Amino acid sequence: MLPCLASIAHSAIFLNLYEAGADVVLSASGSANTSDLTVMNGSGESYLYAPAAVLQTVNRCYEFYSGVSFSGPTSFTGTADMAGTFVSGDAVDIIGQNEQIILPTGYISGSAVSGESIWAGVTLASMGLDEGTYTWTWGNDLTADSLTLIVSQSPIPEPSSYSVIMSLIVATICLSSRRRRKA
Repeated sequence: MLPCLASIAHSAIFLNLYEAGADVVLSASGSANTSDLTVMNGSGESYLYAPAAVLQTVNRCYEFYSGVSFSGPTSFTGTADMAGTFVSGDAVDIIGQNEQIILPTGYISGSAVSGESIWAGVTLASMGLDEGTYTWTWGNDLTADSLTLIVSQSPIPEPSSYSVIMSLIVATICLSSRRRRKA
């Protein structure tokens, strides 16, 4: 890897909560750097509890991750308190009030995760949720990372596609400047 690219390496998890027809869907994807976090085992169900910023995507075993540098909202705007009706994929969750993220059991730092939950027959409004962006961060310096939840009426494209484009642009600039120095 080129030295100038090392500084842009950053994991991130993105949760997108949006309306799809007569349902509300939560899609989760990305990866997390858990180097600065401690882990504990747990299990639970797909669940949303806005007043405590609890958003769980799957019904299975998982691990809680927390750390002293963890920060972010401790509640969402809204009153939602309901279990999901369909889930698939990895456990990718946030418990803002407890300053914890939840990842699959045995998660390896930096590994890709993805999951989805559906709340059938509801809208964001009936769940008491307002549109907005919520971000949690943890870690320090090179191990810093984040989880971002976007609540919207329609799906928002995952920023990773933009990251790939930006990485290619930076790589091109680095290679170009390296060639100029050799000339």
